[in-house]
Amino acid sequence: MKKVTLLCCLFLGTTGLSQIHAADETSSLIASSSDTSEYCIGSERDVKLFHRIQQYRKVRPHNYGLVSEDIESAKSLRIMGQQEFDNLVSSQDNKESLNHKLKKKGYVKINGTYIAVRGIEKENQPRVPSTFWSKLRTKLPDQSTYALVDTDQAFITREDLHEWALSGYDTQFSKSTWTPDTDTPSLVVPAHLQKEMDTVRLKAETEVKFRNEFVTHTNQFSPAVGATLMHELGGKYNAVVKTITGKALEEQYNLVHQVGKGSSEYPPNVTVLHWKPHGIEAKIKILLGGKGVCFDTGGYNLKPDAADMYMDKGGALSQMALAELIMAQNLPIELTLANGWVVNAISGEA
Repeated sequence: MKKVTLLCCLFLGTTGLSQIHAADETSSLIASSSDTSEYCIGSERDVKLFHRIQQYRKVRPHNYGLVSEDIESAKSLRIMGQQEFDNLVSSQDNKESLNHKLKKKGYVKINGTYIAVRGIEKENQPRVPSTFWSKLRTKLPDQSTYALVDTDQAFITREDLHEWALSGYDTQFSKSTWTPDTDTPSLVVPAHLQKEMDTVRLKAETEVKFRNEFVTHTNQFSPAVGATLMHELGGKYNAVVKTITGKALEEQYNLVHQVGKGSSEYPPNVTVLHWKPHGIEAKIKILLGGKGVCFDTGGYNLKPDAADMYMDKGGALSQMALAELIMAQNLPIELTLANGWVVNAISGEA
């Protein structure tokens, strides 16, 4: 195997994950005997927080709105370019009315077919993620399934299916206020994208899961919960996981220790996951590192907007999402994921 090390660190800031060794030296990071079963560090409260997140995952289903088989009752949906639409309505007596409805509603209905207009990027322009399909899903009449007719394949790609699937996502992390979204429209996936269905759903499900955890507040997500979620993830894909705390953390990852030592109630940790593909040879080694600051007061340099700093763990969670996508698809990658989990608090030890 050609040894290539790729270091990807998101939002590391002062958490000190730059101290993490290169992927070629992961043997010093991982203990092969580490337990990857149901593992939780911390207090009884941390255990309850972890189980609470597991419960929320069950009561917060997201309606991805993707149908793999044709449905007889599906309504016809046609996507076209602006010029094609202009030619279509040019002979209509209500041309001005149709243009007005298209601009206001995002679609028009002609002879029983729903029609929407999408622009196509020019060849010399870089392709950027489009919001066309996510916006269209929020505008079409609810409780309906749509099937594409007379639509060029260029108007819908795998990325577009992903946009459709995540449309209408709600960030509220509360079991009491969450109402499952069962009314949003569904789309019969066109034949040329049927083979992409599993990948699209996997990506969407993974993104929703970690988005849900991203918006949790400090009383819902602690450093111990972050570590426990990594052990759960490792157990799911037969990875080896180790959590470093206490004196060992101070010696091996002193910057992480320094940031988190002010919080005796929520002690810091670095949790490292190591995974190899099954049945195939890894062609590249990747090291991912993420910042998992569950709450950031700014320390003695208080942040004026500290109340909103519970989302400073996004780097660690996004890296966990990427790691799950790699492992779930058994990609030919030897993966190491190392996240530092802390609460940056003010105290006599800060």
